[in-house]
Amino acid sequence: MNKRVLTGVMTALAVLVAAMIFFLSAQPSGASRETSTDVTDLALRLFLPGYGDLPSDEQLALLRQYEGPVRKAAHGVEFMALGICLFLALHGLGARPAALWAMLGGALYACADEAHQMLVDGRGPALGDVGIDSGGVLCGVLAGMLLLAVFHRLWPKE
Repeated sequence: MNKRVLTGVMTALAVLVAAMIFFLSAQPSGASRETSTDVTDLALRLFLPGYGDLPSDEQLALLRQYEGPVRKAAHGVEFMALGICLFLALHGLGARPAALWAMLGGALYACADEAHQMLVDGRGPALGDVGIDSGGVLCGVLAGMLLLAVFHRLWPKE
């Protein structure tokens, strides 16, 4: 795949990830909580052997215990995906330093995401979420740099 196509794909993916983040942030608190509950339940079924066999009150207790951490981890993962896409798109466009611009863009989007939640029923901004989101962007940028390094190592320019 040539550089131009890859840059276009990464740019499109960055826009799609940003749109997904916007959509999830636009959910009213009840719908957002339901999404978090469903994701947490799925994670517990996948990663906690025997969870599905527990009595419903014990499942509910575990669900409530892990729902917050899973929700925060989801914030980080969403923004990590954004960080990877932003970095690779900006690098492909020749932006220098791409890592700095991707971090700045991702952190600004994290701030905008929290500000957006002020307009959503039952939701509000959380400074801690900006930190988690920005940390996710940083991890994504670092992952993108690693992917580029591996790619250039495996297929060096001649």
